Amino acid sequence: MFDFGESNFAKKQFEQLEKMDTTNYPKTPDQVVEIYNATVRYLYSGGASEKKIPFVLEKQRALLSKELISVNPYDTHLEKLKIEIKKFEKSNVAMLDTEILKIDYSDNYKKCKVTTAQIFNIGENKHLELSLIIENECWKIDAFGVQ
Repeated sequence: MFDFGESNFAKKQFEQLEKMDTTNYPKTPDQVVEIYNATVRYLYSGGASEKKIPFVLEKQRALLSKELISVNPYDTHLEKLKIEIKKFEKSNVAMLDTEILKIDYSDNYKKCKVTTAQIFNIGENKHLELSLIIENECWKIDAFGVQ
């Protein structure tokens, strides 16, 4: 798996991820989702480096709620992720881009749903809905759903 090295697109995505700072936690749901989308673009762009996947996964998990983390231990998450990436690569499917389409707030701005478009090289786009909650004064991804 991942024997051919990183693609140029994957390298550019990774460089952007390295610049994103999750220690200075994003203030808004769209900023959280932008970082999440950057991790997804890297992982599914075709040509992700296996050595860099743990770094990218850590960035991604920093954005998740405690509940999501508790039901998806790191080692299990990493193993599932590698299997999923391998399936994408075998199918010659690659994510080209992502875009935030809308943000809907609820519960007096304590919760929100962010709809994103995931654009693939096969002419098929998917819409992903991310539910975010405020946890310890930070927006955290609490659930995922495909529309």
